[in-house]
Amino acid sequence: MNVRIEKTFDFLASIYLDGSVFNNRFSVQCKMITNTMDHADQNIALDRMRHMLYNEFSNVLFVSDEKVSTANKFNALGQKTCVIPGPPVDQLLGIMLFAKLNAVIQERLYITELRISSELGDGLVYCQSSEEDLGPFEFTGWWHNSDTNINPAQTNNKKGNVVELGSKLDPWQQLGLEWTKDLNSDGVIEFTDE
Repeated sequence: MNVRIEKTFDFLASIYLDGSVFNNRFSVQCKMITNTMDHADQNIALDRMRHMLYNEFSNVLFVSDEKVSTANKFNALGQKTCVIPGPPVDQLLGIMLFAKLNAVIQERLYITELRISSELGDGLVYCQSSEEDLGPFEFTGWWHNSDTNINPAQTNNKKGNVVELGSKLDPWQQLGLEWTKDLNSDGVIEFTDE
């Protein structure tokens, strides 16, 4: 049985627009439907969404892909950035979040509608549903990957000869947010007359 659920998330982030940095408070409401009977995986999907919004997107600086050199300067200063195709306005941020959050929950839940508003946007709500196209986010990009990465440029921004030691585990496994079972395995044992 599929169940319809809703969850609202609030987080702080900044945008780089017209040569200035603006701090902003975002409110994101997600309407979802469950796609697995496994309650543990449903909770893991919600925890993955929390992680993305409260740990990856919170306190980030959203920057247009037309200002990558500016994003690189902020990265060099230690400011985490998230580069998106187009200006970092509420409507495009909502579409990006719709794509990325659906990617990280890997069909355990489906976000059927995402609504975003912000203080800078005067509380105007922008809606993105599964029935609408993704505009500039239709194309392949980090927003369609199920990992925690929000800006591939940051992972390639190492200086000098750096040797990375440590685990190459799935980032969700490192966070303890791996799935309890494969979504495609139905756990049915088939008996044959052989």
